[in-house]
Amino acid sequence: MTVPKGLLLTILITAVVWFAKDHFENTARLSYFVSEPIEITLAPGRTEYAQEIAVVNDGRSAAESISIKVPHAVSSYQLRKHSNLVKEAAIPATNSFEMVYPKLPADQRISLTVRYDGSPLTKEWISVAHSAGNAQLLEKQLYPVSPLFLLGIFWSGFLIAYLLDVRRRQRDTFVQAADEEDTFSDTRPWFASPGEWSKIQGEAIERALQRSRTPSLEKSLAYRLLNRPAPKLMRDEDWEALKTLAAEILEAEFSRAISRCSNKNKLKDLTKLKKPEDLPWPIWERFQDAIFERLYALFLPVYKSEVDFENLLIPSRAVLRDIPEAMASEIRDTAQIQYFRHLLEQASDTWGDPQAVLQNARLDLLTADQASRLSQHVDQLCRMRKMPRTWDVAELRVFVAAGRPDWMPKTEFQAIANLIERFDALAKERELLRRREQKASAEQAEAEKLRKHVLAQLGIIDRVLMQPEAIDKLEDHDRTFAPGNMKSLEYVASLLKSHRAGRSPESTVS
Repeated sequence: MTVPKGLLLTILITAVVWFAKDHFENTARLSYFVSEPIEITLAPGRTEYAQEIAVVNDGRSAAESISIKVPHAVSSYQLRKHSNLVKEAAIPATNSFEMVYPKLPADQRISLTVRYDGSPLTKEWISVAHSAGNAQLLEKQLYPVSPLFLLGIFWSGFLIAYLLDVRRRQRDTFVQAADEEDTFSDTRPWFASPGEWSKIQGEAIERALQRSRTPSLEKSLAYRLLNRPAPKLMRDEDWEALKTLAAEILEAEFSRAISRCSNKNKLKDLTKLKKPEDLPWPIWERFQDAIFERLYALFLPVYKSEVDFENLLIPSRAVLRDIPEAMASEIRDTAQIQYFRHLLEQASDTWGDPQAVLQNARLDLLTADQASRLSQHVDQLCRMRKMPRTWDVAELRVFVAAGRPDWMPKTEFQAIANLIERFDALAKERELLRRREQKASAEQAEAEKLRKHVLAQLGIIDRVLMQPEAIDKLEDHDRTFAPGNMKSLEYVASLLKSHRAGRSPESTVS
């Protein structure tokens, strides 16, 4: 066991004081008393004063070189000694007087009476000293305090401090390591005051919550705290704070427990857990949702077989037996929808037989509406697969020529036949339009050629009319005009030339 440092220091100080006590008690201790001045009338107009100075040695050893000083000239003095063998020394001066007494044993006293004239002296003006220090005026003497009394006070203070420290240590130990029974106790321990017990108890429970680690949720301190009443001496606000902390810790423990569940059986055990009485509903609902999501992922994997669906949808199977009915019902509904989609995908397989899928399907595991929709889907697929693979006209023409199949309604078959007839009619109209387009293109080319020819003739005619000599510049191979028309044009040019040549300047002026 470790000895507290404070205790060692206290013992050391006690020893020092104890040994020092004897030293101080074996010293001299002087005190003195000064009487009031007594007026003495010697003759008319002459007055003296007398004062007594008593010195006492209250110590356990002798006082040496005792000095009694009077700040005034003394006319006479009288000394009563403790022993006639002692020789004093008087030192008079003009304005003062001093008496030196060589040695005064313990519990002895001397008395000095002085007479002086002038003004009376006050007590404070007279002083007494010895070799070890000054004496104390009896009226102002401070009675010495016993070292034992000081030690008693010191030890009392130490014990009080030690008890307070023990109390603090007990409180800290309780907060950090108290067991559950003590932390929830309805009895206040000695180291806690009524005002602070609720806080200490709350801190201890908080530490216990933080260090609590159990494999079972039901055995965890947070779970059990939320199912128990508050300690009788704990304030409501402290208990509410602890419940809030316990709820947060329990939610984290919920999350860890779910993440550790690698199979369905462990998750089923979590579904049997009852809600703690004081756990807030939002936290409990989040816990239930997390369990359901985990169960959902395990019971409804991405890739499922027929056996997986049968295990979930056949009531006699025990897969969902230990799961709460609300969860089991939702899983069954989802599995039913997925089974329906699974059958639709199988029936729609390009290389499969839709009718075989329908015959092998467990229609009793589907709703009436799902079974009906699946049958309609299979019928439609069968019809579509008996149709031509492509909507090519030649293939459709062969299909119509083979006659209407029994499974196809007359209206649908007639619609396909009408489509073929309409296509043939459109083909004929397209050919007619193509021929008309070719003829129109040829006629347009011929008209363009004729237009260019006429424009060329008009250009030549215009040149000849403006300049008749231009007729001579036409090439022999120019076939713009027919031979007959060309001769007519040459004749017109010759007339124009002769007309211009026959006109004279004189006739032109006149």
